[in-house]
Amino acid sequence: MGKSQKQQSKKGKRAFFRYVKIKYLPKGLWSRSVMIIVIPVLVLQLATATLFFNNHWKRIAMRLANNVVGEISTVVTLMHTFPGKENVDWIFVIAKENLSLDISLSPDKALQDDREEIADNILFNALAEALDHAQMGQYSINRVSSKQVMVQVSIPEGLLEVTLSEKKIFSDSVLLLVGMSCLLTTLLFAISGLFMKNQVRSVARLAEAAESFGKGQDIKKFKPEGASEVRKAGQAFIMMRERIKKQLFERTQMLAGVSHDLRTPLTRMTLQLAMMGNNDDVQGLNEDVAEMKRMVDGYLSFAKGEGAEKSSINDASGIVKSIVERIKRGGQDVELHAATPIEIEIRPNAFGRCVSNIISNALRYADHAKVSVNKLSAYLEILVDDDGPGIPQNKRYDVFKPFFRIDSSRNTQTGGVGLGLTIAKDIAMSHGGNIELQDSPLGGLRVRIIFPL
Repeated sequence: MGKSQKQQSKKGKRAFFRYVKIKYLPKGLWSRSVMIIVIPVLVLQLATATLFFNNHWKRIAMRLANNVVGEISTVVTLMHTFPGKENVDWIFVIAKENLSLDISLSPDKALQDDREEIADNILFNALAEALDHAQMGQYSINRVSSKQVMVQVSIPEGLLEVTLSEKKIFSDSVLLLVGMSCLLTTLLFAISGLFMKNQVRSVARLAEAAESFGKGQDIKKFKPEGASEVRKAGQAFIMMRERIKKQLFERTQMLAGVSHDLRTPLTRMTLQLAMMGNNDDVQGLNEDVAEMKRMVDGYLSFAKGEGAEKSSINDASGIVKSIVERIKRGGQDVELHAATPIEIEIRPNAFGRCVSNIISNALRYADHAKVSVNKLSAYLEILVDDDGPGIPQNKRYDVFKPFFRIDSSRNTQTGGVGLGLTIAKDIAMSHGGNIELQDSPLGGLRVRIIFPL
């Protein structure tokens, strides 16, 4: 039981940290890099400020407060040494001119003690501590204005009121130090952020180039830049891209030659069979040759793809609409639900072939199909539903393999050679999208095609 509770506690902690990471931590490389710089600097600044305010500033405030209390104590001593109103007035004038202390004596005025104000102010605390240490007797400290403080001290002659500037108990060097610290910290953050932004820009450009290449789009003016590791990754990407392009070109050239070589003997066989008349054996051979032609053409189309076509901005809804209208003219039952024009960067012929293959595949085994075109937040979604027999769950991965057919119900007499879904998925993935097979509300198969916007 104890072990189970520990495991649940660990799972709870991991879930909490995962939630904090997803919810609050920055997602981008630049923001994370800046955070790595900012957090240690802020911790250092906080620790330095804490040590400063707890030690240095408090010590300075105490020294200034002792000076002020010493001046007040000197005035009181002079009053006791040279009694008389004329002497006291002269002492107050000297204190104001030389010590910047505005002093008055009120024989009948009561002391107003405000300990709560003292407790909330570090400067007043230092002044109160200095008065206690000098044994001045009963006193009070009050703020007269935003820049003046009054110290009231009870002496035998009455209530001594001393008004002084707050600057006498507060050092401007504190504000200067805090201001310089904030300014330098801000400057450090700005320089660090600018430097990290320049470094991250090269990574972002590499990511954009890789994403564009994955979608089959042209990569314009990509040049490795940034740190040596990023440049190395950029060079590796360029080399990989060139190898892939070369392989695709060589494959296309080879298959074009193979197609030519295969079609020539197939054409001769077709002519020879036509000259042999009509009988059961010749009819069977004709069907075999026709099937071989369809397979060669289908395989060539699959291998060749649409790699030479350039991508451009097109209306996806308009392309799908033209495909559906063409299929309807052929007498097949298909309905379309399309959103307003959706602009997307695609290779239009390849895109049309992908959608056409999916719709034709659905109508080959169903009586009715419904096509829906939707614009999601980051994707173009095309749903093709049919009322056919569907595809079993355990076969939905295999149907994308070249020349794969599920059973005899999907035979070559229906016109398929097992390449329609393969070609469609190859086109979708070359655009950075994908194709998923699901259960349809119509009772058959739903094919979900997505293309990134």
